[in-house]
Amino acid sequence: MLQILKDISSNRMPTVADMLKQASEAPKLAQNSPTSKAPKAGMIRNTASGSSPPDPTAEPDKKKPNVPGVVDVESSHQPLDQKPGEEEKPPASKGAPRLTLAATTLIGGGKKGDDSCPVSDKVEEAVEEQRDLLAEFEKIADELNKLLANLEGSTLVKRLKAASRTQYKIAGRIGDEVATSFGVTPRATKTEQKELFAELSKLEETNTLDVSNIMDDMDAYFERRRFTQFKTVLDEMKNEDVLGALRQLGDDLPKETGLSIAQCEFWSDTFDRWAEDLVEPASGGT
Repeated sequence: MLQILKDISSNRMPTVADMLKQASEAPKLAQNSPTSKAPKAGMIRNTASGSSPPDPTAEPDKKKPNVPGVVDVESSHQPLDQKPGEEEKPPASKGAPRLTLAATTLIGGGKKGDDSCPVSDKVEEAVEEQRDLLAEFEKIADELNKLLANLEGSTLVKRLKAASRTQYKIAGRIGDEVATSFGVTPRATKTEQKELFAELSKLEETNTLDVSNIMDDMDAYFERRRFTQFKTVLDEMKNEDVLGALRQLGDDLPKETGLSIAQCEFWSDTFDRWAEDLVEPASGGT
């Protein structure tokens, strides 16, 4: 995959970019060219609203496909800084397009053409080259998705985000059964619900072990790097006795469904906030 990405980025994208640049020297053609969303491979876990969904009735742009990208966008419970109705500004273009490996993201007049080579020929040639490039990218897109999904356990921020999603998932599954299980004694609970709650209790135990490993790794990382935000988050996790609370939550889950939902949602929000607190504020507003 790395060899294919290197070939696409180093050899094929610059060629397409040069041809499209020459074609863009015709003002009318450049202004009337349709735009389309570039294909992406990766993991987008952010479910925040605000972006308009794609129009299912719209015809796909077959004339000028855009440069593909590799993305890794994490989920977040934190409020957006931008004002309601305000669209996020796209990053400024910096030269020719490049295809690089993903970095984890947290939510937030023309010249006269050359008569010796008609612009239409340039566009057709660029489109053909770019179609071949996108076809090559599509071959490894699925593999990239799996690869980036496996990176979930690679960083402390992503591991806390994963723990947050686990708690949110448990709360949702309890909520599906709350209509028939709320206020019911454990003895009177249906067999299917007992099995479900037992499964969720084991999931809580697994998540508790994961959080314990995160705290150990965070402590070791702080000993090496001495970043203040890691010490602050670690101390807060110890003061909150997060491990003891999760163990108690696993024991109480089959008996106190309503309270368990509130507890799971609380820890989901808390893990998400701790993950955000590990990241230093970006410079330059980006």
